[in-house]
Amino acid sequence: MQRDLRSAWRVLKERIRRLTPLRLIKMGYIELNDVRKYYSNKPLNEPLKFEYLKVETDEGVAGVLHILFFGDYIPQKWLSDAWKEITGTAYIVDIRACKDPVKSPKRLARYCVAQYVSGQTVFVRFSWSWGWVGKGFVKVWRTLLKEVGYDIKRAIALWEKLLSGESFTIGFKLFKPPPEIGIVELMEGDVDVGG
Repeated sequence: MQRDLRSAWRVLKERIRRLTPLRLIKMGYIELNDVRKYYSNKPLNEPLKFEYLKVETDEGVAGVLHILFFGDYIPQKWLSDAWKEITGTAYIVDIRACKDPVKSPKRLARYCVAQYVSGQTVFVRFSWSWGWVGKGFVKVWRTLLKEVGYDIKRAIALWEKLLSGESFTIGFKLFKPPPEIGIVELMEGDVDVGG
């Protein structure tokens, strides 16, 4: 490969973020009459929406990226061509749409963790876009885990409550749900506004 896997991913990610339906039409990857099918009500000059969760493994010669993404349609041919141009050699890109709407995000998350992270000897790292989870969520999770004495079951139950939009306090910390996910340090005598 012309560059390492992580560098190649950064370049691809930036290309996708600059991609618009109009550019895809001009480059011949979609027809003008397919715009409504793939990008209904999206302005032609508006960049594609692209939020992702990425798992990197050391499978194969240079590693493999397993990417779950939410966003606008990306033509497989464009993706393959871009990846080959970026890497110099790699051109196999397997992209699939969910056949059915995701009815259970928990089930999808469990599948991804079981398939690509848990018990894998080839797992290297995972990362995500800020729009996928929200900036600062790792700090909130670590603080929550510490505040409940590393009781993972209790932490997960509270985490689900937080992601469902409920705020709560533990000790002198107010945990705020997304989109402003965060922690507010309360002083003695502050009012408990959590649920």
